[in-house]
Amino acid sequence: MFDNIGAVDLVDNDSLSYSWGKPRSAITSNVGYGGKWSYDYAFSVYDPRNPIEPYNPIPSNNPPIGIYLNPVNGDIVFTPINCTEVTVAVINVTEWRKDTAGVYQIIARTQRDLQFIVKSCPENNPPNISGPYSYSICEGEELCFDIVTGDSTFIPPPPALPEPDTVQLSWNEGISGASFSILDTNARLKTGRFCWTPPSGSASNKPYSFTAKIKDDACPINSISYKSFSILVKSGNLINFGKDTAICGGSITLSSIATGNNSWNTGDTSSSITVSTSGLYIVTNSEFCNSTDSIYVTVNKAPNLFLGSDTSLCGDSLLLSAGSYDTYLWSDLSVSSSFVVNASGQYYLEVTDTNGCTANDSIRVNLNTNYNTPFLNKIGNTIVSNRSGIHTWFRDGIIISGVLDSFIAIPGVGTYSAISIDSNGCISDTSNLISKTLGLSSQLSLNLTVYPNPSDGQFTIDCQNLGTIKRISLIDSQGKKLLTSQHSDGNLVLIDFKSCSEILFLEIHTDTGVYRQKIICIQPL
Repeated sequence: MFDNIGAVDLVDNDSLSYSWGKPRSAITSNVGYGGKWSYDYAFSVYDPRNPIEPYNPIPSNNPPIGIYLNPVNGDIVFTPINCTEVTVAVINVTEWRKDTAGVYQIIARTQRDLQFIVKSCPENNPPNISGPYSYSICEGEELCFDIVTGDSTFIPPPPALPEPDTVQLSWNEGISGASFSILDTNARLKTGRFCWTPPSGSASNKPYSFTAKIKDDACPINSISYKSFSILVKSGNLINFGKDTAICGGSITLSSIATGNNSWNTGDTSSSITVSTSGLYIVTNSEFCNSTDSIYVTVNKAPNLFLGSDTSLCGDSLLLSAGSYDTYLWSDLSVSSSFVVNASGQYYLEVTDTNGCTANDSIRVNLNTNYNTPFLNKIGNTIVSNRSGIHTWFRDGIIISGVLDSFIAIPGVGTYSAISIDSNGCISDTSNLISKTLGLSSQLSLNLTVYPNPSDGQFTIDCQNLGTIKRISLIDSQGKKLLTSQHSDGNLVLIDFKSCSEILFLEIHTDTGVYRQKIICIQPL
């Protein structure tokens, strides 16, 4: 027994599902069943198993075992064995539609009451429809197949020779836009041809279905069979890589829609490939309607930014340079290609090249400055710094080797200075000058202006802010005072002298103190 109520939704093309329902004797009353019977097992059917298994049908068996209701297409399949039974049954038809989130929701429910009357049909075999009964197709492609019928002639004992039955074939027009025709209307066993081209956008994960009905002309009772056909429509192209893309170094993974049946133009057959070189990449999937797509991937070289290793240095500034890029963004939001560090700290830079690729780096800079400038004093034949620790000493601007203490014994005539070196190895500014002469040892005055110096026999003294001049002396390296002529012009005093040794010392006595300065003497040409 093959039956189908032939439910369709040609208006909305919503999905339908089928289940057994409970017959009612009134609005609120269900029909009762006695003994082993129930609303989903309402009559005697073929089941050779012992014990029988009412809820484990085998519809593919010949003959079918148990009672089977296909929940997808509504086919009812069973083999009745009691020709005296009459019963009622109900088929629930549920209408489903996807919401905006793609989740199926129930739209409506309807019920179809059926009455099954089992009768004996002697000397007649029921007509049948040959398969296959399910197909799959891509939207936009035409599907045509023939529905072939059959009706085996019942052969009684001789001498009876019954005429074979003629069958009629029809369908329920269950798929909108499809066509159905009988190839030969005069044939005893009719063959129908079904054709359909699913339109764009008709793809669905639920199959479309229609029902074919076949009826013979046996007397006194015609035998009728139904068979449902389902067609799964797949999308014409499910692969979509999107627009061509560019990446900054590294790699990108391209993925198909399925794990199998992929063919990449790289020779790969996996569901995804990882690419790290520029080029055009194409994939085709034969499982999904030969879906194909391509994408051009540009792999740009990522910027190589390096500000240098973390560093410590002596000084009050450091210039950081980033190289040539399109844009720059330093940690202080400045946007130039270089940055002057003038305080210790962590400095960050992000750069962008002309391809839009970015890179960043940071550097820790420690600026160390030695502010401990020595001040020198002469104590006897020793020059002493007011700073402790390591010193470097100079005589006439030349390093005195081997002396690192904060004091030095004066080794001879000359002008002495020093710098201090702190624990970071940073040097201080140069100290004041201490001079040692033959007969004259003095602390030079840093605020005394004399020019020109070196001099070839004449120089000018700027006496502004020195106070009232009492006397001016010029002394050679032997401690001998030289004869000079002096001419005043306001705060300026012009000194002329004749004798010229290599180093002279100027000494000015005023009411505010004594000022001394070294004069370098050069012979005129």
